[in-house]
Amino acid sequence: MEDKITKESALKLLKKYINKESILLHSKESALVMQGCAKYLSQDEELWYVTGLLHDLDMQMIDESYKGHGDVTVKILMDEGYKIDEMNNAILAHTECLNTGYKRESVFDFALCASEQITGIITAYARMRPLRFDGLNANSIKKKLKDKTFAANVSREFIYDIVKAGIELDVFLDIAIKEIASMQDEIDF
Repeated sequence: MEDKITKESALKLLKKYINKESILLHSKESALVMQGCAKYLSQDEELWYVTGLLHDLDMQMIDESYKGHGDVTVKILMDEGYKIDEMNNAILAHTECLNTGYKRESVFDFALCASEQITGIITAYARMRPLRFDGLNANSIKKKLKDKTFAANVSREFIYDIVKAGIELDVFLDIAIKEIASMQDEIDF
């Protein structure tokens, strides 16, 4: 069993199990936001990136009830020869809102949940704006977070809990906007 996975190996693994463009985009955005958070917190940028990239590896294998979400991803990783406890724990904890019994406990867990949730708000809002990412800032995203009807399936609680990872909300939003904007050529506007 490997206790490390490179970005290149993780991307190959992602493409092996995911071919739906929306999931690929979400995974790449989550990876970049996680990497930005890791850099801000002086953590392992590659581990955080890879975890963001692979957190939804099972999305095309589970049904719409999300039964087994997270567990299936961890099983895939184990079957592929990777046993990375910190990554596996964060992947399982990101399913907390599904009442899976897993709970967010570590800085890493809180960062993954916030990072993967914020992608939906930022990308949806950028798609609505004539200037897309140009001029998009933390204040405009905070307004969208308050609007419960906008991207209604996004967990605001998980995003606000970024402070439990040691990152203030405005800083986190700035990181997320910058990282997601860096791949705007891949986003279908």
